[in-house]
Amino acid sequence: KEEVAKAKADADLFLWAASTLAAEGHPKAAAMRAEASQKTAAYQALQALLEDAEKGMAFSGASASPSPPVAAPAVAAPAAVPAAAVSASMGMAATPSKEEVDAAKSEADLYVWSANTLA
Repeated sequence: KEEVAKAKADADLFLWAASTLAAEGHPKAAAMRAEASQKTAAYQALQALLEDAEKGMAFSGASASPSPPVAAPAVAAPAAVPAAAVSASMGMAATPSKEEVDAAKSEADLYVWSANTLA
């Protein structure tokens, strides 16, 4: 659940950065919007995996706390990408490993740094 929360925070940050750059007419706005779209898709894929895992736990008799509803992003996101397609394109198994999550976090941190540098 922490990985999903971090992915959501990254997606929200990139959406904000893309909106801010677009409002300022910055030439990197389109690139940042593309990055925000990728982060949003990655978050949605992780959220779907978490929900599927929780459903699997519920069906097996284990208790799982219900996940809160996810608010729609303020900036228009690209067409929905199936979680399986995103997982396959990212080289992820059914549930992301700690190494995959750490790699995604490192990449997101790099993007945050670059966005802050451009600001």
